[in-house]
Amino acid sequence: MSIPQIVQKGLALILGITGWYLILESSILGREAAFMYISGFKSFDTPEYLQLMDNFIFSYQLIGGILLSIGLVYLLKGLDQK
Repeated sequence: MSIPQIVQKGLALILGITGWYLILESSILGREAAFMYISGFKSFDTPEYLQLMDNFIFSYQLIGGILLSIGLVYLLKGLDQK
């Protein structure tokens, strides 16, 4: 196995683990991001906060899914090239 293949597998593994982490922790990260965003306003209503929190959670899940998919594709592609 050459050095570029090892680097590619390492990067694919990092992308996969990062995507997996974002998917698992999306509810906590989304809640914190929404709170940090909305804390700058003087007043806000609860439905607006909940909608914003749902949007942030969805964004983290989407980004995590994309990163996990890219990582898995590159890992499987590397296994195919033996």
